[in-house]
Amino acid sequence: MENGVYVYLQTPVADVIMDGKRITGVVVLTPKGLEELYTSVVVDATGDGFAAMRAGAPFEVGRASDGKCQPAALEFTVENVDNSHRFFCYGGSDPVTLPDGRRYSEVCKEACARGELPENVSIVRIHHTLRTDERNINATQANGFDTLTPQGNTAAEYLLREQIPIVIDFLRKHAPGFENCRLKSSASTLGVHETRRFIGDYVISDEDVEKGARHADVVVHKAWFLIDIHNPAGGGQAEKHSQPATLYDIPYRSLLPKGIEGLLLSGRNISGTHRAHASYRVMGVAIPTGQAAGTAAALSAQKGCTPRELDYHAVQQTLADYGVQLFTEGSSC
Repeated sequence: MENGVYVYLQTPVADVIMDGKRITGVVVLTPKGLEELYTSVVVDATGDGFAAMRAGAPFEVGRASDGKCQPAALEFTVENVDNSHRFFCYGGSDPVTLPDGRRYSEVCKEACARGELPENVSIVRIHHTLRTDERNINATQANGFDTLTPQGNTAAEYLLREQIPIVIDFLRKHAPGFENCRLKSSASTLGVHETRRFIGDYVISDEDVEKGARHADVVVHKAWFLIDIHNPAGGGQAEKHSQPATLYDIPYRSLLPKGIEGLLLSGRNISGTHRAHASYRVMGVAIPTGQAAGTAAALSAQKGCTPRELDYHAVQQTLADYGVQLFTEGSSC
């Protein structure tokens, strides 16, 4: 607002305005009804790529073998935890053990198998918060729901919320220090790991993430997270455990959806494979793609060109001026 930007809060996008293959604006839902907003560039940061879909950009959903997506989840926070035990678990391969020597991950699997935990909840991840008597719980899981439909979203969220007290009962019984824990809060809505992945001028490949690809048109340098595929067809990980990744670049071309002008992608809907997406879908990688897309949108508007016509060097230079590192020492734009 200090820079003269008008912000529309609680104003979801309902449709896009097209001139042939170029997006020229969006239709938004306001408290007064539908309103048209015209613009020179649109950045789609909706996660599901709603604007890009309505513009006709090509996309894929799910893994190539069967089209299944990673399951939805809903995290929650418990309080009144005895921190003297310092008990945490960051994933199914975490070797944390219980006081009796049993491996915690195996206790979770056994509880799931006998119905003490919900179906497909084969690991209860326990993360720290900024308060020592709290833990954030990442455990609930809803497989097989189409979260691109209102019916799928609603059914998945009902199921996930039903799972919360069951997981808390498990923690009280098995996790040291959680005997008297209680629910403090939960996410406002379900978390969706995966829906549309748009096909861009460049598709980030499995090999890019595994081997640490470098690109001349880099706009996010040294992106990293594990290849973390929550099992689309069961509990735990699709590949038994998270797979390693190597610091990799995200190129400007992966933010440009094929066949559509005036549009940039950001977040988990950028162009990549199902497996590569399992690394770049996380917040730590999504945030800098948004900075890159926003920078490119502003430069395109200033220069009177489309994002595809824009020289990516200008994006790199502007990001560098803000202190973003895009190249390893000794290399340059």
